[in-house]
Amino acid sequence: MSFAPLLTHRSSGRIRTPRAEKGDPKQCFGAFSRRLSTKVHAVTTTGGKPLHVALTPGQQHESTMAEELMVHAEGAAFIADTGYDSDRIRANVRKLGMKPVIHSNPSRKRALPLDRTLYRLRYRVECFFHDLKRFRAVATRYDKTATSYLAVLHVASMLLWLR
Repeated sequence: MSFAPLLTHRSSGRIRTPRAEKGDPKQCFGAFSRRLSTKVHAVTTTGGKPLHVALTPGQQHESTMAEELMVHAEGAAFIADTGYDSDRIRANVRKLGMKPVIHSNPSRKRALPLDRTLYRLRYRVECFFHDLKRFRAVATRYDKTATSYLAVLHVASMLLWLR
């Protein structure tokens, strides 16, 4: 890239591109305590291989992505953490023919039964996120737009799949 035109044409203004606003939901930036944050949601196999990756702004709750993630899930059980615990999500999981294995939220009046042997497999999703964040571009999010960051996540996921 050459910077010569900027030096020779002093009167010409710099071309500005539209920038994402702070907290712009389209770019999956959430303005939280003056820092921008992004949540990465993933559906993996029980072996820890990624099936689907999605982004949301940092202040958006996990349960808002549940329906999109359920469509990409395979198998007999849907294993998720406490953030996905709601009656609506459990009913949708059953409607898809899967068993909901979701730890009950502590704010529930009575805890629902949990298949602990299946729930122990959830650590593989955490291992996937650990492996994903070993890629420097994923861990620090150098990308300004959500589409380019999602592309980096897809490339990193493909490399993890091929490993």
